[in-house]
Amino acid sequence: MKFAEKLKHMKVKSWEHKYIDYKFLKKIIKRKCNPDIISLYERIDKNNLDVKEVCSLINSEYKYPPNHKEKKKKSDIECVDIDYDYLFFYILEEYINMVKEHYVNECSFLTEKLNEIKYFLESDKINLKEIEMSKTKCLHIYNSFDILNNYLNINVLSVYKILKKKNKKEKLTTSLDLYQKYCNNLHQISKEEQLNEKIKSTYLLVQKKRGDNCEKLDFLNFKIYIKSKIEKIGQYKGTLYILCGILITLIINTIILLYININNINMNVILSVLPVYRLLYVLNFFFLFIFGSFLFMQFYGVNFTYILDLNKIIIDEYYYLINYVILIIFLTTLSLLIFLLDVLFQIHIFSNIVFHVFVLFILLFCTTIFPFNFYKYKENNFVFSSLLRVLLSGLFLVNNVNLLDNIIGDILTSLSKTFSDVQYLLCFLLKGMKTKEPAKCPILETYINPIFLALPFYLRLCQCLIRFNNEREKVHIYNMLKYLSGIFIVICTSFNWSYFGFDIYTSKLILVCSYVIGSTYMYIWDLYCDWGLLKEYNHLLRKNNNIMYPPHYYYFAGLLNLIFRLTWAITIMPINIFENKEINSFLITFFLMFIEVLRRSIWMCFRLENEHVTNASRYRAILWVPRLTKKKKF
Repeated sequence: MKFAEKLKHMKVKSWEHKYIDYKFLKKIIKRKCNPDIISLYERIDKNNLDVKEVCSLINSEYKYPPNHKEKKKKSDIECVDIDYDYLFFYILEEYINMVKEHYVNECSFLTEKLNEIKYFLESDKINLKEIEMSKTKCLHIYNSFDILNNYLNINVLSVYKILKKKNKKEKLTTSLDLYQKYCNNLHQISKEEQLNEKIKSTYLLVQKKRGDNCEKLDFLNFKIYIKSKIEKIGQYKGTLYILCGILITLIINTIILLYININNINMNVILSVLPVYRLLYVLNFFFLFIFGSFLFMQFYGVNFTYILDLNKIIIDEYYYLINYVILIIFLTTLSLLIFLLDVLFQIHIFSNIVFHVFVLFILLFCTTIFPFNFYKYKENNFVFSSLLRVLLSGLFLVNNVNLLDNIIGDILTSLSKTFSDVQYLLCFLLKGMKTKEPAKCPILETYINPIFLALPFYLRLCQCLIRFNNEREKVHIYNMLKYLSGIFIVICTSFNWSYFGFDIYTSKLILVCSYVIGSTYMYIWDLYCDWGLLKEYNHLLRKNNNIMYPPHYYYFAGLLNLIFRLTWAITIMPINIFENKEINSFLITFFLMFIEVLRRSIWMCFRLENEHVTNASRYRAILWVPRLTKKKKF
């Protein structure tokens, strides 16, 4: 997504004409001769000493090449009467002055509102409801000021990008050197520290008036409280709690029924259909965790929409999407319970037991297409186009890899275990959907399944090679080794080592060694490279406390990541929940799939936070990223 398009999503609508007009400045750089530029040049003051001084620096370096090779339209022919350099810097300085004026005016307005609250608190005739109202106003002022600071930083970023564009277009070096001058000019008006302090002191006054004995305000908790109040994060709690309560009840009933009547159930019938339900559950939980991570990141201001070049329209729908996924899980659980009751008590609701799955798929299709209309946005195509780019990277048909491609590739590695259920579904269909026993397709299981398990790791390996070819940085080779270790694990788990004369203990030893090496390498990479932690010997997190989440979150996430990385050990342990070995194997596989998608969603929160703060993978030309906030009216 181009920078001009990104600006559309970052702008506050009510301030739309108070931003630096990046597109118009681009037209001036291109030296277009259109009526707007001619008219503007005729009106401006042509004796501005500051602008002339800047132009003299530019003119001392170059003269615009007369034999420019670009083909221009007739309307774009350069006007000889216009000094484009003078016009560019004159308009840029006018925009900067406009931004400064708007920032100062808004700061004055917010300061005035804070003074009104302080004056109001001096009154003795004030009730609890009015105190709570003052508290809410204070929170809204903080949110408005946060947006105002973003406004200033976005314009600083626009200055950098337009000067970089001018340098590239006209083959200069001087233009970008002026960035520091303009940046200082804008940042010198910043009142972030003063206003933050004033907001906190006002908030403390409100607390004291309410009767709370607070000597000090924890600013981190203050910001969390602000987000929960202003963005109304709890507005869907009622619906979520009801659906979750019904879900838990259904799951408990299902487990009890299975356990009590375990000896009376035709296990072959159940095992022939259960992998289909497992596939649906894993995918639904995956989307639930991903949308939950969106909520978590926005809560702390991680601007994943900007970092990943996503369209913010769809991301703002995550509350609705979480409710939708929970509804899908509810329908899947209800269908599973009815299916189990049908098998257990031989009710024969349908003439063929497979119709339970058909009815479920029809319900899922209807809820997706008709009332919810998830595909209503054309912008959603970015997911499918990025997925296509990931697949094409396996054939080296793409020239570069962006961060979204990177993230989707990593997500596919976490979903690799679900390909075994996709393979089973295909086998089930090929065998005529018979339910007397689980479907068996030796060729698919022996040859095709390992290929699909290793495919996501191969795709990420190819992406690393593409990035290495473009950037020539060794870190991509080290990253490639991580995915090679993943492929090595798939090979070790897929081979029947007895064919090579190895006994069962040697086979287990090979398996354990491959898992230990791969898991250790991947875990260290997660912490050091993906999350940007442990880079300094005397700092466990990041230097200068450069983090966006509370510190204990990083320690807890690191511990969880380690535990989840080691869950492979369950596969070689003699765990017997039920007497039936196939049921045990089914449940262990389901548990491992569930843990992996949960681990990936946690990983993504810290991976994108690191990218926001440090530009770890160098996908962006500039470090600063605007915080992700919701625009609220004061």
